[in-house]
This record gives sequence, C-alpha cells and structure tokens, in this order.
Amino acid sequence: NPFKIDVGITKRLQLGLAGDLFSDSLERPVNGQSVKLKTLTGAAELKYQVFKTDKLAVGILGSAELLNIRTDKTSFLSGAPILNGFSGRTIFAGSLQVPLTYSLNKQFQVHLTPGVSFFPETFKGSPFYGTVFNIGAGVSWQPLKRLNFFADVRVPLGPGGNSIRASNASIFKGV
Repeated sequence: NPFKIDVGITKRLQLGLAGDLFSDSLERPVNGQSVKLKTLTGAAELKYQVFKTDKLAVGILGSAELLNIRTDKTSFLSGAPILNGFSGRTIFAGSLQVPLTYSLNKQFQVHLTPGVSFFPETFKGSPFYGTVFNIGAGVSWQPLKRLNFFADVRVPLGPGGNSIRASNASIFKGV
C-alpha cells in the first residue's frame, strides 16, 4: 500500500513524502519458522538540481525515513518477548544519491546514480543492514510527448548488507 507525493517548489527544488504499509507472512520460513512481518514506513525527500546544460544534468537527492518493523517471532530480528502477538521497534534510516543524466537527444537519456543508504548496524542486538553504498543505471525513452518508457537497475556495493538469509536470519549482501 505505498503512497508517494512530490511537489515542485521551484524549477530546481522538489520536496516529497512517501509511506508504505506491509503486513503479511514471509514467503519462506526463517530459521525454520513461518514469520509474520509488519512494516510501516514514512519518509521525507528533498531533490535539488545542482547543474543543468542541454546534455547533462546533475542532482542531489536525500531522504530521511522512520521504519517500524514488527514480527511475531523473537528469533527473527531477535529481541524482547512478544507482546500482543508482535514485537517491534522503530528505527531511523536515510539515503543520499547523486543522479547524473546525459541526454543523447530529446527522446533518449541515460542515467547513472551513485548512492549510499544508512541503516543501524544492529537491530535489537542482532546485526542489521548498516551502511550500504550502491550504484544505479538506467535509460529513458520518450517516443511521444505523453509516452515514456524507462528501465533501471540498482546494485548494492556494501560494506553493509541488503538481504536476510532465510536459513538463519543473517544479513548479507545479495545482488
């Protein structure tokens, strides 16, 4: 149930708010147990275009996020005993990205976005994601004024992790 709203303040400055609610059982057992997971997130974003020519645009994007993670298993993300069926904690996370866009022509652009995400190193005494550097790349094509196609990929570089191993709930860097 994600929502996102962005508002252009000036030609170069954009502010945004986003949120998401997830509540479901995980697809795979973790530590051999079925896990019900609930997350609630809220984020504020700021985008600023630092530089722009006919061919090249450079921006900066920062976000600050509150993330509430709740689970029905103490062995998953460890921690305090379960109360009312779920145990959880709210953490602060953030990110910083520097999107670079090169226009080959008016219809076709290529994008490169180096970034870093900041999470706590531990969550309830267990290792958590930590700081994760990443790189993104993409293309966009606008064949008609009101039609745009785009594709992108983002790859974690580390040193922190971005995935949870189902066999033992450890954090690792997955691609």
